[in-house]
Amino acid sequence: MEIAMKRKNPRVHNRTDNSMFLQRIMIRCRPGISCLLHTCASYKDLLGVSDTTMEDVVKKAILICIVGLITIGCSTSGPEITSTSISNDNPVTGQKILLQVYSIADKTPLTYSWICSGGEFDENTDEDMQYYRYWVAPEEAGEQTITCTVRDGNDDEETVTFSIEVNPRVIDDTLVDGNVLSILKQTGTIGGVWVSMENEDIRFISSTTNEETSYQGAFTSMLIELDTSDFTYTLWGAQGQGTGISVQSSEEETVLTCETCDTTDVINDLAIDVIDGNILWVGADSGMHWYDSAEDEWGEYKPEKTNDFYEGINFVYAATSTGIYELDPYAADSDPVYMGDSCAVIEVENDDETVNVWHITDSQVCLDGAPLASQPDSVTCSLDADWDNVIWCGKYFWDGDSWQTPPGLEGEDIVTSVVSNEGLVYLLTSSGALLRW
Repeated sequence: MEIAMKRKNPRVHNRTDNSMFLQRIMIRCRPGISCLLHTCASYKDLLGVSDTTMEDVVKKAILICIVGLITIGCSTSGPEITSTSISNDNPVTGQKILLQVYSIADKTPLTYSWICSGGEFDENTDEDMQYYRYWVAPEEAGEQTITCTVRDGNDDEETVTFSIEVNPRVIDDTLVDGNVLSILKQTGTIGGVWVSMENEDIRFISSTTNEETSYQGAFTSMLIELDTSDFTYTLWGAQGQGTGISVQSSEEETVLTCETCDTTDVINDLAIDVIDGNILWVGADSGMHWYDSAEDEWGEYKPEKTNDFYEGINFVYAATSTGIYELDPYAADSDPVYMGDSCAVIEVENDDETVNVWHITDSQVCLDGAPLASQPDSVTCSLDADWDNVIWCGKYFWDGDSWQTPPGLEGEDIVTSVVSNEGLVYLLTSSGALLRW
């Protein structure tokens, strides 16, 4: 009897210890959520056994816990906002910014509702991408709030509010020290500009950034393309007179020589074809040239002096001494769509998906071949448009009825204006100074 008791007591002792252990079994369903599966206070009755080993008891208890999890599920909590971001919390009037809200939840799908006290949101119809919004600040300065409410599948919600101070627009002449040779708009929904300096520095400037890049060159014309596979940029730059085109990437720098250009040619602009991405267009005083990178081959497309390119939706447009062309790399011969000596061109897509072609022809601002009834006081060979289809020609912008000039620019001689996709206007003076409005 004594021996039997010595053999039995350890088993009872072990059973009690493991019972206490099983009472504490918790499974983490996801960070921050715990599910109590089973207390195991009377696991012997639940298992329906009396002489099983403790290892079997534990295994079967865990199986019952899992079944219980599937049957009754975990307790849940509402959505949790884990982080937020804003591209600029001190924009100027009319500036576009990006807001993002990141969240997690037990019960999906998540829905995002956005409201603002002023300004307006860009349309976003992608149901899977509602966690971000592009917002355009109102035309009046002052504090604004934007609120995002996140709801889960149980209709639980969490809210975050952005406080944004909208500032009035002023002329900023402190962007760079030294003379600027050319400005190029960065592609994308929002972004800044690339600036080539006389001292060969190339800077990237936006509402929140003003920094020197790894690219170098004193270029009078530039082209920058984003490689979406690794999010790196390739830059093509021409220094005006000469046939050499600098090609710079994050890995190397090479020189591409325009073999069909004259040796003393002046390269005025560069563009990548929108039909065939292997084609580089080179606009020069001697004519319009192309380079096929796939075949390593050069050719001349037109002998007319080419002043400006614009990469449109379906065509690259060219402004030449004989008119405006829609370039088709597979068509050996084409006629201008609009006649006349032209020095600048852009395409604008309207809300109804129609397009208009604005161009400087015979020293007048033209729309689809016809001069506007109202002209700027001084027409310079520069055209650009912002995301709201506001057209800029030098220091003048078209309000739909007449040409206006921002306050502070009345006495400035502006030769180039570039509107970034944030809506900020970068203005190059004839002396090489860079201004921003």
